[in-house]
Amino acid sequence: MGADEEDIVVGEGAEPQAKLWKQPLNLVCQVDAAIYGSGGIARYAEAMIAGLVAYGQRPKLFWVKQDAPAERRDPFDESLERLVYTPRPVKFSRKRGLKWLKPVASRLERWSGEREAKRLLAKGDLYWSMCHRLYDVPGSKKIVTIHDAIAALTDRYHSPEEIGAFSKFLSRVRKLADLIFVPSEATKDDLVKRLKFNEDKIEVLPSPLDEIFLNPPDELPEPDVRRPYILSVGTLGARKDLAGLLNAYGTFRREVGERVLLVLVGRRLESSRLAELVASSAFSDDIVHTGFIDDATLVALYRNASIFCYPSLAEGFGYPVAEAMALGAPIVAYRLPSIEQMTENRAAKLVPAGDSDALAKAMLEVWHSTELAERLSKHGRMFAQRFAPRKLAMRAVKLIRDRLVAPEV
Repeated sequence: MGADEEDIVVGEGAEPQAKLWKQPLNLVCQVDAAIYGSGGIARYAEAMIAGLVAYGQRPKLFWVKQDAPAERRDPFDESLERLVYTPRPVKFSRKRGLKWLKPVASRLERWSGEREAKRLLAKGDLYWSMCHRLYDVPGSKKIVTIHDAIAALTDRYHSPEEIGAFSKFLSRVRKLADLIFVPSEATKDDLVKRLKFNEDKIEVLPSPLDEIFLNPPDELPEPDVRRPYILSVGTLGARKDLAGLLNAYGTFRREVGERVLLVLVGRRLESSRLAELVASSAFSDDIVHTGFIDDATLVALYRNASIFCYPSLAEGFGYPVAEAMALGAPIVAYRLPSIEQMTENRAAKLVPAGDSDALAKAMLEVWHSTELAERLSKHGRMFAQRFAPRKLAMRAVKLIRDRLVAPEV
């Protein structure tokens, strides 16, 4: 048995217990985000399923087919069973005088869809929603991952529609969930202290990293970016203080006096605002926006970055920080509870959130101190091993068995 399994089997009767822990759970995982998305929740689902498979589990995969030009990807083990629900619209008459049937048909369609989804999900004794959706499946124990509670705590970063949908999701979780996983103590505190969730149902389970970040291949693509550069990764939306980053970069460039690029990786949510901010920078010609890139290229960018800068104003976990840690990039970031817990104040230089002057100062400290950069890099690599998918899947299985699976007599 591997060294990372030492907490599973102890004491008398260990051998039968070991066989129990290795038995596959009858588990259905909802993974819509990994099929149609590309952000942190998608990364979570993909890495967690890979970890479960590596640990000997065979989860069934459920998602709802969406009206999209094409499914973006199916990144999972080909041998796993897929349970895909394809919505079928209910037809209704469009004749004059029968327009009142349309809302009736819509409700019937939702009811029919929920019934079919529940039928598929009921193929497992355990149902784990890894995205922010939850069905009421009779007879199944329900596990939910809440990645963050930001939309329930502030209206600064989400639309009214998104806030309303998330509020409904949290209401269902309160009512239905038997076990709730959260990626950080910070998110647990938000749920328990601010949203009054039952603490007894919540377990902290950090988000897993894809193996490519923990064990990168020997050969990687060479990004078309000149060195040296400062790297920032993440969706360029309201939660990322892009204005603060550009202000800090301007101060940094004026102090350093040499050409250091700023490389932005991530989808543009506010493209016009981004263009205006970049255009207003005195160093706009040295700001590169790559858009989304494949993971191998991203690994190479992390590895070669002089500084990784993460000016996020709100996070439940912070995937880019974990990825940068794993690849040894010296990190400068805003001090948020989740980032502080992840880095333990040793794998990153943290500054008050929203303080672009402090951000610039920290970037300059890391730039001018090889010793500081190497120390941040060393601690980052060491701490990132906590995010190995197999270890976290093993932890999840143990918690599920302890909490939800009745022992065999």
